[in-house]
Amino acid sequence: MVTGDFNIYASTEPAYSALVDQSTPGYFVDIFDLPGVWNDAAYAPYHTQSTRTRQFGGGANGGLDDRFDMILMSQSIIDTGGVHYVNNSYLPYGNDGLHYNDSINKPPNLAVGQVIADALHYSSDHLPVIAGFTFQSGVPVELISFTAYAENGGVRLTWITSTETNNKGFWVERSQRSNPPARLVSDESERAGEAGVKSQKWEPITFIKGEGTSTEAHSYSYIDKNVLPGEYLYRLRQEDFDGSYKYSGVVIAFIGSPLVFSLEQNFPNPFNPTTKIRWQSPAAGRQTLKVFDVLGDEVATLVNEEKAAGTYEVNFRRGDLPSGVYFYQLIVGNYVQVRKMILLK
Repeated sequence: MVTGDFNIYASTEPAYSALVDQSTPGYFVDIFDLPGVWNDAAYAPYHTQSTRTRQFGGGANGGLDDRFDMILMSQSIIDTGGVHYVNNSYLPYGNDGLHYNDSINKPPNLAVGQVIADALHYSSDHLPVIAGFTFQSGVPVELISFTAYAENGGVRLTWITSTETNNKGFWVERSQRSNPPARLVSDESERAGEAGVKSQKWEPITFIKGEGTSTEAHSYSYIDKNVLPGEYLYRLRQEDFDGSYKYSGVVIAFIGSPLVFSLEQNFPNPFNPTTKIRWQSPAAGRQTLKVFDVLGDEVATLVNEEKAAGTYEVNFRRGDLPSGVYFYQLIVGNYVQVRKMILLK
């Protein structure tokens, strides 16, 4: 907040324009929209100088006629600091709007009694400006659910918030447990609390933007694709705009090894310019995925490397290939499968 005697006469002055310029980070907010020159009878309720019409001991003596004293607040403390102006609480104390170019203590003063009006008149040639503000102490983001479950070779994470305050967003963090405890194979998520969770090494895998400040429920979702068989732990690192953060509880998902070889139909099909090809292999070894034209000529090698058993997906981009029918072939050991796809430009 910036308060005090600004000595600004109009909304068009460069100093005032610079302070409230919304294109500048950290710009300030004036509670009132008062365009033009403020030494005007229309702006009488906002005037703060001068409280008197005769000179004694220094100070201005023109009567109430200028809005020199203000309270400005930065937009950042509204958005991220939880500071909010209380409606109808801002006023130049003692100004009833009926003393334009006159002394504040000329009877009657409908805002304050005569004793206070006299005190304002003799103590200063400015009126004090007051306003009410509420200070919200950063109500945390209320996370009411966080789940994880296996889905098509990946892990789908979903979470729901009931309210959000100052929420920049969520970092999704993952850890793979190298020696998971004995347990039944399950795709269902479970809450953390098992030994060893805190000692895991975590890596951030994506950032999901939050809703800022909201009193409504919001749902979020993220799919962690192409994870290898094993047990995975996930947690959320909720981050505020001011950089503070907190962690959610941990959820666990188990990805089992595929039971059979499978080469899925590309999607979309027909396609242009890209399509996704997905497959799964229950065995480790060299995996080769190639694309051929109708004459059997190889036009692209998408995969040719050693891979563990698991589910995989790649994107195929047409490049300079013409429209037509193409074939993609997967080879893993003795397993060979071919599917057809169509490129339409």
